[in-house]
Amino acid sequence: MTDDAPRAERTPSLSALVWILPVVICVNAGVQRILAETQDLNPWKGGGFGMFAEPPPYRVLALRPWIVRADGKRELYFTPIPTDLARRGRELGVHPTRGRIVAFARDLLTRDWVIVPVPGRTDGATYPVLATHPDAGSGRPIQLGGILIEMNEYEYDPETRALVIDSLVREEVGR
Repeated sequence: MTDDAPRAERTPSLSALVWILPVVICVNAGVQRILAETQDLNPWKGGGFGMFAEPPPYRVLALRPWIVRADGKRELYFTPIPTDLARRGRELGVHPTRGRIVAFARDLLTRDWVIVPVPGRTDGATYPVLATHPDAGSGRPIQLGGILIEMNEYEYDPETRALVIDSLVREEVGR
């Protein structure tokens, strides 16, 4: 059986696809870069070809718990989040909602707290820790007035070379 159909009417061969596919991909990448430059589109979005040309935007979410003493004084809680709450703390970093933050703060508030001396200081400085903390043995119990939770986003602006801090959520829960 002979093939009488003209060569131009045949379906595209594999060799034609080998040349067409890279052209389509390059056009798509070019459109992506143009949109990223002119329409303020993040290069990592859309076709995603920009991710090969520049690093991802540097962004960090930070959970900052503050201890609110009964007299209203606020102190940043520096010691590690308790192990049983660490997972919930990481979840807050992924999806910080007011409800989750309030629940997290209430859970911290229901625990026993003590005041311990700051190591190496002779001026009587103290800081609050949970009663389960290894340094808690030398502390005295304290009644908290509340917990203030901040969720901040820290981002480096490559154009101005400045650290940009954006407060996402700030929630205080009292007794």
